[in-house]
Amino acid sequence: NEDDTNFEWAVFVSNPNKNYIWQGSSFSLWGMSFETDNEITSVSNADSFKQNGKNVIINVKQDERLLPYNTTRIFVVKGKKHSSKAPTNFKSNLIRGDISYPTFASLPSSFTKNKPDLNEKDLIANKVDYYNPKAKVNTGNKLMYNNPASDTQLIIPMPKKMPVPINGVNGLRIWMPSKYLAMGIGTGTEYFGLNPNFMVGLSIKENFTCGLAPLESGYTENIVTVDGQKWSWPIQKKHPDGPFQQEKGNFNEIKKQYPDYLPDSAEHENYVTLKTGEPDDPSYVHAAMSSYMSLTMTREFLYAIPNNDFSGVLKEAKDPWAEFVLVDNAYNRGVYGLLQRKLFTEHRDKLINSPDINKEFNLSGFANHIENIQNVIKAMDSETESFYDANITWDDMENYFKELRLYYGRN
Repeated sequence: NEDDTNFEWAVFVSNPNKNYIWQGSSFSLWGMSFETDNEITSVSNADSFKQNGKNVIINVKQDERLLPYNTTRIFVVKGKKHSSKAPTNFKSNLIRGDISYPTFASLPSSFTKNKPDLNEKDLIANKVDYYNPKAKVNTGNKLMYNNPASDTQLIIPMPKKMPVPINGVNGLRIWMPSKYLAMGIGTGTEYFGLNPNFMVGLSIKENFTCGLAPLESGYTENIVTVDGQKWSWPIQKKHPDGPFQQEKGNFNEIKKQYPDYLPDSAEHENYVTLKTGEPDDPSYVHAAMSSYMSLTMTREFLYAIPNNDFSGVLKEAKDPWAEFVLVDNAYNRGVYGLLQRKLFTEHRDKLINSPDINKEFNLSGFANHIENIQNVIKAMDSETESFYDANITWDDMENYFKELRLYYGRN
Protein backbone atom coordinates (compact mmCIF):
# COMPACT_ATOMS: atom_id res chain seq x y z
CA ASN A 1 0.00 0.00 0.00
CA GLU A 2 1.63 3.25 -1.10
CA ASP A 3 1.11 6.60 -2.79
CA ASP A 4 3.49 9.28 -4.08
CA THR A 5 4.74 10.26 -0.59
CA ASN A 6 4.02 7.39 1.83
CA PHE A 7 4.07 3.62 1.85
CA GLU A 8 3.04 0.67 4.01
CA TRP A 9 4.71 -2.72 3.58
CA ALA A 10 4.20 -6.12 5.13
CA VAL A 11 7.61 -7.62 5.87
CA PHE A 12 7.70 -11.15 7.21
CA VAL A 13 10.03 -13.89 8.37
CA SER A 14 8.91 -17.51 8.47
CA ASN A 15 9.77 -21.08 9.38
CA PRO A 16 7.83 -22.89 6.64
CA ASN A 17 8.75 -26.41 7.78
CA LYS A 18 5.74 -28.41 8.96
CA ASN A 19 7.53 -31.58 10.09
CA TYR A 20 10.90 -32.52 11.53
CA ILE A 21 13.90 -31.75 9.35
CA TRP A 22 17.56 -31.50 10.40
CA GLN A 23 18.32 -27.95 11.59
CA GLY A 24 14.81 -26.91 10.61
CA SER A 25 12.44 -27.68 13.47
CA SER A 26 12.89 -24.29 15.11
CA PHE A 27 14.91 -21.11 14.75
CA SER A 28 15.98 -18.53 17.30
CA LEU A 29 15.50 -15.17 15.63
CA TRP A 30 16.84 -11.95 17.14
CA GLY A 31 15.75 -9.83 14.20
CA MET A 32 16.03 -9.18 10.50
CA SER A 33 17.46 -6.52 8.22
CA PHE A 34 16.98 -5.14 4.72
CA GLU A 35 18.10 -2.19 2.58
CA THR A 36 15.95 0.59 1.16
CA ASP A 37 16.31 4.10 -0.29
CA ASN A 38 13.18 5.15 1.61
CA GLU A 39 12.78 6.55 5.14
CA ILE A 40 11.21 4.20 7.68
CA THR A 41 9.03 5.97 10.26
CA SER A 42 7.44 3.06 12.17
CA VAL A 43 7.42 -0.73 12.43
CA SER A 44 4.46 -2.48 14.08
CA ASN A 45 4.61 -5.90 15.82
CA ALA A 46 8.34 -5.50 16.53
CA ASP A 47 10.30 -4.74 19.67
CA SER A 48 12.16 -1.89 17.97
CA PHE A 49 13.77 -0.83 14.71
CA LYS A 50 16.80 1.18 13.65
CA GLN A 51 17.72 2.79 10.32
CA ASN A 52 21.27 3.75 9.43
CA GLY A 53 21.38 5.09 5.89
CA LYS A 54 19.94 2.41 3.65
CA ASN A 55 20.22 -0.36 6.24
CA VAL A 56 17.18 -1.13 8.40
CA ILE A 57 17.26 -3.51 11.38
CA ILE A 58 14.06 -4.86 12.94
CA ASN A 59 14.34 -6.43 16.40
CA VAL A 60 11.84 -9.14 17.32
CA LYS A 61 9.92 -9.06 20.61
CA GLN A 62 11.63 -11.17 23.26
CA ASP A 63 8.73 -13.62 23.63
CA GLU A 64 8.46 -14.09 19.85
CA ARG A 65 12.08 -14.94 19.05
CA LEU A 66 11.54 -18.68 18.74
CA LEU A 67 10.16 -19.77 15.37
CA PRO A 68 8.80 -23.33 15.69
CA TYR A 69 7.18 -25.29 12.86
CA ASN A 70 4.90 -23.42 10.45
CA THR A 71 5.31 -20.02 12.13
CA THR A 72 5.39 -16.58 10.51
CA ARG A 73 6.12 -13.19 12.07
CA ILE A 74 4.70 -10.22 10.11
CA PHE A 75 5.90 -6.64 10.60
CA VAL A 76 3.98 -3.64 9.24
CA VAL A 77 6.57 -1.15 7.99
CA LYS A 78 5.53 2.45 7.26
CA GLY A 79 7.59 5.31 5.87
CA LYS A 80 8.15 8.25 3.57
CA LYS A 81 8.79 7.49 -0.05
CA HIS A 82 12.01 8.72 -1.68
CA SER A 83 12.37 6.03 -4.35
CA SER A 84 10.21 3.54 -6.24
CA LYS A 85 12.86 0.82 -5.90
CA ALA A 86 11.78 -2.23 -3.94
CA PRO A 87 13.67 -3.05 -0.72
CA THR A 88 16.54 -5.53 -1.14
CA ASN A 89 19.06 -7.70 0.70
CA PHE A 90 16.69 -9.20 3.27
CA LYS A 91 18.52 -11.14 5.98
CA SER A 92 17.37 -13.04 9.05
CA ASN A 93 19.56 -12.53 12.11
CA LEU A 94 19.44 -16.05 13.54
CA ILE A 95 21.10 -17.23 16.72
CA ARG A 96 24.23 -18.19 14.78
CA GLY A 97 24.89 -14.68 13.51
CA ASP A 98 28.13 -13.85 11.69
CA ILE A 99 30.14 -16.60 13.35
CA SER A 100 33.15 -18.62 12.22
CA TYR A 101 34.34 -22.08 13.18
CA PRO A 102 37.69 -23.81 12.68
CA THR A 103 38.07 -25.97 9.59
CA PHE A 104 39.68 -29.34 10.28
CA ALA A 105 41.31 -31.85 7.94
CA SER A 106 38.78 -34.24 6.42
CA LEU A 107 38.95 -37.93 5.63
CA PRO A 108 40.71 -39.03 2.42
CA SER A 109 38.75 -38.35 -0.77
CA SER A 110 38.31 -42.10 -1.31
CA PHE A 111 36.05 -42.33 1.76
CA THR A 112 32.31 -42.49 1.18
CA LYS A 113 29.58 -43.29 3.65
CA ASN A 114 28.62 -46.99 3.75
CA LYS A 115 31.43 -47.87 1.34
CA PRO A 116 31.28 -51.67 0.95
CA ASP A 117 35.04 -52.25 0.48
CA LEU A 118 36.24 -49.75 3.09
CA ASN A 119 39.92 -50.11 3.95
CA GLU A 120 42.65 -48.37 5.92
CA LYS A 121 43.59 -45.96 3.12
CA ASP A 122 40.02 -44.61 3.08
CA LEU A 123 40.45 -43.50 6.70
CA ILE A 124 44.14 -42.70 7.15
CA ALA A 125 45.79 -40.30 4.70
CA ASN A 126 49.26 -40.54 6.22
CA LYS A 127 50.21 -43.32 8.62
CA VAL A 128 53.16 -41.37 9.99
CA ASP A 129 50.88 -38.50 11.01
CA TYR A 130 48.18 -40.84 12.28
CA TYR A 131 50.19 -41.54 15.42
CA ASN A 132 53.10 -39.17 15.93
CA PRO A 133 54.36 -38.52 19.48
CA LYS A 134 55.90 -35.20 18.37
CA ALA A 135 53.20 -32.56 18.71
CA LYS A 136 53.08 -28.92 17.68
CA VAL A 137 53.41 -26.55 20.65
CA ASN A 138 52.78 -22.82 21.12
CA THR A 139 49.78 -22.97 18.80
CA GLY A 140 48.29 -19.77 20.17
CA ASN A 141 44.84 -21.35 20.51
CA LYS A 142 42.65 -19.69 23.12
CA LEU A 143 38.89 -20.29 23.09
CA MET A 144 38.72 -21.91 19.65
CA TYR A 145 40.94 -24.59 18.09
CA ASN A 146 41.89 -22.59 15.00
CA ASN A 147 45.44 -23.97 14.85
CA PRO A 148 45.28 -27.69 15.74
CA ALA A 149 48.38 -29.25 17.28
CA SER A 150 47.82 -32.17 14.88
CA ASP A 151 45.56 -32.83 11.90
CA THR A 152 44.91 -36.42 12.94
CA GLN A 153 45.41 -36.68 16.70
CA LEU A 154 43.77 -35.16 19.74
CA ILE A 155 46.72 -33.59 21.56
CA ILE A 156 46.20 -33.05 25.30
CA PRO A 157 49.37 -31.64 26.93
CA MET A 158 49.70 -32.48 30.63
CA PRO A 159 52.08 -30.19 32.55
CA LYS A 160 53.30 -32.02 35.64
CA LYS A 161 53.42 -28.85 37.71
CA MET A 162 51.54 -25.64 37.04
CA PRO A 163 53.86 -22.61 37.31
CA VAL A 164 51.18 -20.57 39.12
CA PRO A 165 48.49 -21.46 41.69
CA ILE A 166 45.26 -22.85 40.24
CA ASN A 167 42.14 -22.86 42.41
CA GLY A 168 44.47 -21.70 45.18
CA VAL A 169 46.64 -24.83 44.85
CA ASN A 170 50.40 -24.56 44.35
CA GLY A 171 51.98 -27.23 42.16
CA LEU A 172 48.74 -28.52 40.64
CA ARG A 173 49.28 -31.31 38.11
CA ILE A 174 47.13 -31.61 35.00
CA TRP A 175 45.92 -35.10 34.17
CA MET A 176 43.25 -36.88 32.16
CA PRO A 177 41.24 -39.08 34.56
CA SER A 178 39.46 -41.16 31.92
CA LYS A 179 39.94 -42.14 28.31
CA TYR A 180 36.19 -41.57 27.94
CA LEU A 181 36.59 -37.94 28.96
CA ALA A 182 39.39 -37.60 26.39
CA MET A 183 37.15 -39.16 23.73
CA GLY A 184 34.29 -36.83 24.68
CA ILE A 185 36.60 -33.81 24.50
CA GLY A 186 37.92 -34.96 21.12
CA THR A 187 34.41 -35.38 19.75
CA GLY A 188 33.26 -32.04 21.15
CA THR A 189 36.21 -30.29 19.53
CA GLU A 190 35.47 -32.03 16.22
CA TYR A 191 31.80 -30.97 16.33
CA PHE A 192 32.02 -27.49 17.85
CA GLY A 193 35.64 -26.33 17.40
CA LEU A 194 36.44 -25.34 20.99
CA ASN A 195 40.04 -25.63 22.19
CA PRO A 196 40.44 -28.89 24.18
CA ASN A 197 42.93 -27.12 26.47
CA PHE A 198 40.20 -24.62 27.32
CA MET A 199 37.87 -27.47 28.24
CA VAL A 200 40.53 -29.03 30.47
CA GLY A 201 40.99 -25.68 32.21
CA LEU A 202 37.23 -25.24 32.59
CA SER A 203 36.89 -28.71 34.13
CA ILE A 204 39.61 -27.91 36.68
CA LYS A 205 38.05 -24.58 37.59
CA GLU A 206 34.54 -25.99 37.92
CA ASN A 207 35.10 -29.39 39.58
CA PHE A 208 38.85 -30.22 39.70
CA THR A 209 38.09 -32.83 37.02
CA CYS A 210 41.46 -32.68 35.23
CA GLY A 211 43.55 -31.49 38.16
CA LEU A 212 45.57 -33.23 40.87
CA ALA A 213 46.51 -31.47 44.10
CA PRO A 214 49.70 -32.26 46.06
CA LEU A 215 48.89 -33.78 49.45
CA GLU A 216 50.72 -30.91 51.14
CA SER A 217 48.02 -28.59 49.77
CA GLY A 218 45.64 -30.01 52.36
CA TYR A 219 43.43 -31.94 49.95
CA THR A 220 43.00 -35.62 50.83
CA GLU A 221 40.07 -36.77 48.66
CA ASN A 222 40.31 -39.58 46.11
CA ILE A 223 44.00 -40.46 46.47
CA VAL A 224 45.54 -41.58 43.17
CA THR A 225 49.09 -42.60 42.31
CA VAL A 226 50.73 -41.10 39.22
CA ASP A 227 54.38 -41.77 38.36
CA GLY A 228 54.86 -43.32 41.79
CA GLN A 229 53.60 -40.24 43.66
CA LYS A 230 50.34 -39.92 45.60
CA TRP A 231 48.02 -37.05 44.73
CA SER A 232 44.56 -35.90 45.74
CA TRP A 233 41.91 -35.69 43.04
CA PRO A 234 39.38 -33.29 44.63
CA ILE A 235 36.57 -33.88 42.12
CA GLN A 236 32.98 -34.36 43.30
CA LYS A 237 32.44 -37.43 41.16
CA LYS A 238 28.66 -37.67 41.45
CA HIS A 239 27.81 -33.99 41.62
CA PRO A 240 24.48 -33.55 39.77
CA ASP A 241 26.03 -30.90 37.50
CA GLY A 242 28.84 -33.18 36.32
CA PRO A 243 32.53 -32.65 35.56
CA PHE A 244 31.98 -29.19 34.02
CA GLN A 245 29.22 -28.03 36.42
CA GLN A 246 26.43 -27.59 33.89
CA GLU A 247 23.26 -26.67 35.74
CA LYS A 248 19.81 -28.06 34.94
CA GLY A 249 18.42 -24.73 33.71
CA ASN A 250 21.30 -24.39 31.26
CA PHE A 251 20.76 -27.95 30.00
CA ASN A 252 17.08 -27.25 29.40
CA GLU A 253 18.10 -24.18 27.40
CA ILE A 254 20.44 -26.11 25.10
CA LYS A 255 17.69 -28.71 24.72
CA LYS A 256 15.50 -25.94 23.27
CA GLN A 257 18.26 -24.46 21.12
CA TYR A 258 19.66 -27.72 19.73
CA PRO A 259 16.67 -30.03 19.15
CA ASP A 260 18.56 -32.02 16.51
CA TYR A 261 21.02 -33.31 19.12
CA LEU A 262 18.71 -33.57 22.12
CA PRO A 263 15.38 -35.42 21.85
CA ASP A 264 12.30 -34.38 23.84
CA SER A 265 13.01 -37.15 26.35
CA ALA A 266 16.49 -35.81 27.24
CA GLU A 267 16.93 -35.12 30.96
CA HIS A 268 19.77 -33.35 32.78
CA GLU A 269 20.66 -36.34 34.97
CA ASN A 270 21.05 -38.61 31.92
CA TYR A 271 23.25 -36.25 29.92
CA VAL A 272 25.26 -34.25 32.47
CA THR A 273 25.55 -36.21 35.72
CA LEU A 274 28.25 -38.89 35.80
CA LYS A 275 27.12 -42.40 36.70
CA THR A 276 30.13 -43.17 38.92
CA GLY A 277 32.82 -40.63 38.02
CA GLU A 278 35.44 -43.38 38.07
CA PRO A 279 38.04 -43.61 35.27
CA ASP A 280 36.09 -46.47 33.63
CA ASP A 281 32.81 -44.50 33.53
CA PRO A 282 31.72 -44.02 29.87
CA SER A 283 29.29 -41.26 30.89
CA TYR A 284 32.22 -38.81 30.72
CA VAL A 285 31.55 -38.86 26.96
CA HIS A 286 28.05 -37.44 27.14
CA ALA A 287 28.91 -35.01 29.95
CA ALA A 288 31.68 -33.47 27.83
CA MET A 289 29.46 -33.20 24.76
CA SER A 290 26.70 -31.44 26.69
CA SER A 291 29.14 -28.87 28.07
CA TYR A 292 30.57 -28.22 24.60
CA MET A 293 27.04 -27.48 23.43
CA SER A 294 26.45 -25.16 26.39
CA LEU A 295 29.56 -23.10 25.61
CA THR A 296 28.71 -23.06 21.92
CA MET A 297 25.25 -21.71 22.73
CA THR A 298 26.77 -18.94 24.86
CA ARG A 299 29.20 -18.01 22.08
CA GLU A 300 26.49 -18.02 19.43
CA PHE A 301 24.22 -15.83 21.57
CA LEU A 302 26.92 -13.16 21.72
CA TYR A 303 27.43 -13.25 17.96
CA ALA A 304 23.70 -13.16 17.25
CA ILE A 305 22.54 -10.12 19.25
CA PRO A 306 22.30 -7.27 16.69
CA ASN A 307 23.40 -4.45 19.00
CA ASN A 308 26.58 -6.31 19.94
CA ASP A 309 28.21 -6.57 16.52
CA PHE A 310 30.37 -9.10 18.36
CA SER A 311 32.30 -10.14 15.26
CA GLY A 312 33.10 -6.49 14.57
CA VAL A 313 34.49 -6.09 18.09
CA LEU A 314 36.74 -9.12 17.69
CA LYS A 315 38.07 -7.95 14.33
CA GLU A 316 39.22 -4.65 15.85
CA ALA A 317 40.07 -5.71 19.41
CA LYS A 318 43.63 -5.05 20.63
CA ASP A 319 43.38 -7.87 23.21
CA PRO A 320 44.20 -11.24 21.57
CA TRP A 321 42.22 -12.97 24.36
CA ALA A 322 39.08 -10.91 23.70
CA GLU A 323 36.81 -13.73 22.51
CA PHE A 324 37.92 -16.07 25.30
CA VAL A 325 37.43 -13.43 28.01
CA LEU A 326 34.00 -12.30 26.82
CA VAL A 327 32.60 -15.79 26.19
CA ASP A 328 33.99 -17.15 29.45
CA ASN A 329 32.48 -14.27 31.41
CA ALA A 330 29.11 -14.77 29.71
CA TYR A 331 29.27 -18.51 30.41
CA ASN A 332 30.26 -18.01 34.05
CA ARG A 333 28.09 -15.00 34.96
CA GLY A 334 25.36 -15.20 32.31
CA VAL A 335 24.94 -13.56 28.90
CA TYR A 336 22.61 -10.88 30.23
CA GLY A 337 24.96 -10.12 33.10
CA LEU A 338 27.63 -9.30 30.52
CA LEU A 339 25.22 -7.24 28.42
CA GLN A 340 24.27 -5.10 31.41
CA ARG A 341 27.82 -3.76 31.43
CA LYS A 342 27.13 -2.15 28.01
CA LEU A 343 30.59 -3.05 26.73
CA PHE A 344 29.38 -3.43 23.14
CA THR A 345 27.52 -0.10 23.09
CA GLU A 346 28.46 2.70 25.51
CA HIS A 347 31.98 1.38 26.20
CA ARG A 348 32.65 -0.07 22.76
CA ASP A 349 35.71 2.07 21.92
CA LYS A 350 37.28 1.34 25.29
CA LEU A 351 36.56 -2.37 24.82
CA ILE A 352 38.19 -2.45 21.39
CA ASN A 353 41.28 -0.48 22.39
CA SER A 354 42.02 -2.17 25.71
CA PRO A 355 45.05 -4.54 25.60
CA ASP A 356 43.64 -6.45 28.61
CA ILE A 357 39.84 -6.56 28.61
CA ASN A 358 39.63 -8.75 31.69
CA LYS A 359 41.66 -6.32 33.81
CA GLU A 360 40.13 -3.19 32.28
CA PHE A 361 36.54 -4.21 33.02
CA ASN A 362 37.07 -6.59 35.96
CA LEU A 363 35.45 -9.53 34.15
CA SER A 364 37.17 -12.39 35.95
CA GLY A 365 34.09 -13.61 37.73
CA PHE A 366 33.88 -15.81 40.79
CA ALA A 367 37.24 -16.96 42.22
CA ASN A 368 39.33 -15.70 39.29
CA HIS A 369 37.49 -17.86 36.76
CA ILE A 370 39.15 -16.28 33.72
CA GLU A 371 42.72 -16.15 35.10
CA ASN A 372 42.67 -19.77 36.27
CA ILE A 373 41.53 -21.12 32.91
CA GLN A 374 43.79 -18.75 30.97
CA ASN A 375 46.83 -19.92 32.94
CA VAL A 376 45.96 -23.57 32.26
CA ILE A 377 45.63 -22.86 28.52
CA LYS A 378 49.01 -21.09 28.43
CA ALA A 379 50.81 -23.85 30.36
CA MET A 380 49.31 -26.63 28.23
CA ASP A 381 50.12 -24.82 25.00
CA SER A 382 53.79 -24.45 25.95
CA GLU A 383 54.22 -28.04 27.23
CA THR A 384 56.82 -29.97 25.19
CA GLU A 385 57.29 -33.31 26.97
CA SER A 386 54.19 -34.65 28.71
CA PHE A 387 51.12 -35.57 26.64
CA TYR A 388 48.13 -37.79 27.28
CA ASP A 389 48.16 -41.20 25.62
CA ALA A 390 45.86 -44.20 25.94
CA ASN A 391 45.19 -47.56 24.34
CA ILE A 392 41.60 -47.74 23.09
CA THR A 393 40.00 -51.16 22.72
CA TRP A 394 36.97 -52.12 20.67
CA ASP A 395 35.00 -52.48 23.92
CA ASP A 396 35.94 -48.87 24.70
CA MET A 397 34.66 -47.86 21.28
CA GLU A 398 31.35 -49.66 21.77
CA ASN A 399 30.88 -47.92 25.12
CA TYR A 400 31.75 -44.61 23.44
CA PHE A 401 29.23 -45.17 20.64
CA LYS A 402 26.51 -46.00 23.17
CA GLU A 403 27.06 -42.68 24.95
CA LEU A 404 27.36 -40.70 21.72
CA ARG A 405 24.03 -42.10 20.49
CA LEU A 406 22.33 -40.11 23.23
CA TYR A 407 22.83 -37.15 20.88
CA TYR A 408 21.19 -38.96 17.96
CA GLY A 409 17.84 -39.53 19.65
CA ARG A 410 16.00 -38.36 16.54
CA ASN A 411 17.94 -40.79 14.33
